[in-house]
Amino acid sequence: MTPDLEALVVAAYVFADEYPVPARPGPRSKIADAELVALAVCQAAMGLSSDRQFLGLVGYRLPGWFPYIPSQSQYNRRLRALTGLLTLVQQRLARLLDAGGARLADGTLISVANYAGCAAHSEFVGVAAYGFCPSKSEWVWGVRLVLRTDRRGLPLSYTLVPANEHEYEPLRDLVDPGETVIADKGLWGAPPTSGCSASRCCCSPRPANELPPTTRANAHSRPRG
Repeated sequence: MTPDLEALVVAAYVFADEYPVPARPGPRSKIADAELVALAVCQAAMGLSSDRQFLGLVGYRLPGWFPYIPSQSQYNRRLRALTGLLTLVQQRLARLLDAGGARLADGTLISVANYAGCAAHSEFVGVAAYGFCPSKSEWVWGVRLVLRTDRRGLPLSYTLVPANEHEYEPLRDLVDPGETVIADKGLWGAPPTSGCSASRCCCSPRPANELPPTTRANAHSRPRG
């Protein structure tokens, strides 16, 4: 156990305990909401994606820290109900661990459904849209994750938008005034100011082979001077 991990778990518990959570009906739980949030942060810090593996190891990695370890189903169910609280704690931890300096920004498409009629029947109707995925050279129905991190890659803020939106559009809402943002080709096509009057944005050019097919065809058909 490293002091850094211990401090991170303690900070997560303290931050979570500061926010009141409405009481749930039924008998009192054996594990508090703040303890569950601290467990979730510890799992992320340990880099374990398997809940079963993490819950089996946490008693050895943090002996005596948590008197009661929930089952996997209880752990998942309680954390889903604490999404709002967990988000607040994540944001406070990010500000605490922020290394400062230049920011990194990137975006990626996430397909949320691919069955016939998904655009009309999926639970993501109104949130998802069709967007072009350059790496697969295909259109997907989903959302676009736009992420802003510090120079070490620590997530500071993020947002989800329909897949047909440009990455620079939601990034405007994530950037703080005065920041230098280093981004890739996803910001291609943005106006010079990008809507961030007090921020600087550095981005690489977007290769022609990663443009949507219709845009590529138009580019090749342009007269050459």
